[in-house]
Order: sequence, then structure tokens, then C-alpha cells
Amino acid sequence: MTECNRWSTHETELLAQVRSTLATEIAEAGQYAEVVGDRGIMRFIRGHGELDKIITMYRNYLKWRKESGADEIRERIRIENLNKPSLFPNGEGFLEMSEQIIVAADATDLEGNLITFETFDFSPR
Repeated sequence: MTECNRWSTHETELLAQVRSTLATEIAEAGQYAEVVGDRGIMRFIRGHGELDKIITMYRNYLKWRKESGADEIRERIRIENLNKPSLFPNGEGFLEMSEQIIVAADATDLEGNLITFETFDFSPR
């Protein structure tokens, strides 16, 4: 799964160490590429640099996903075809509080940022 040509030798070594140290937590997590895939873990490696900090932050992230039920919510959205923010769990409340709407979960700019738009009294409902 490691994409060595995209990452330095040091990053590849850190990735292997994170995977080895957190093998149980990774196996128990939701098996989504952006969560447990190499690129997802690489965000923590590049964001925190030092192995102990990477492991702590990634472990906390996996723990938060489990405790908050993030993967169950995601799975519910997928299974029930809740393909609009208004249909998400608590979606109506979110839309009322949100000044921006995410166009789509996979709609990103060239740098990978989500594409959003300001609502200005516009309602996608």
C-alpha cells in the first residue's frame, strides 16, 4: 500500500512505524482510505514530524472517530443515500447554522480543499 515514489525514505519509515505501533487501532477503525490509508496517515506524519507526536495525534484521531460515532454516521449517510446536507443526521440544524455549503464531499480544488459557497439567503432545499 505504500507509495514510496511520492514520499521520502524517512516518511516511508515513519509510516511503517505508525502502522506497526497502531496495528490494532487501525484494524478496529472504519476502513476508509482517508482514515486508515497511507495518505490519511501521511497527513499526520507531515503535520507532526516526530514519531511520538504522530502516534499520539493519530491515536487520538482514531479514538475520537470511535467515541463520536463518526464512522457509523458516515455509513448511515451512505446506506440511506442521504446525499444532501439537509438529509444528514441533524442536517437541518447544521444548514441553519452554516454560512457555507459544501458542494459535494469529493468536490475539491486543485489543492484538495473542499469547494463551498456562501449561502446569502440561498437555500439548496
